[in-house]
Amino acid sequence: MGVDINPGHACWAYGGFARFREALAEEEGLKLRSMEGYGGELSWEHVNTTLAPLLNHSDCDGFLSPWDCKDMLPRLREIRHKWRDLGYVDRAYDVGQMGQLIYGMEHCVEHRCAVVFS
Repeated sequence: MGVDINPGHACWAYGGFARFREALAEEEGLKLRSMEGYGGELSWEHVNTTLAPLLNHSDCDGFLSPWDCKDMLPRLREIRHKWRDLGYVDRAYDVGQMGQLIYGMEHCVEHRCAVVFS
């Protein structure tokens, strides 16, 4: 059991997806545990990152619009390249799954469909 994101077939265990999003948030200068929905009180309204729709999303259901995907893709590619190029051993799985996520988001932008969480 875990998080499956399609198209693209990206998948994580729930704990792995939580760590993945925490690492993404850190790249954006955020501490997820201080945010609403993660035990904190900071509102997402005041967050200025294109990754907010992914960071502030249910683990197991819902979708991301093709417009959200289009906005997030450049930053996700940047972070993936950074993690891959720096050889972050602890991020190897995330780098691979992020590639699947990016592929799925690109597909959704091109075909104007949603990325679905299940």
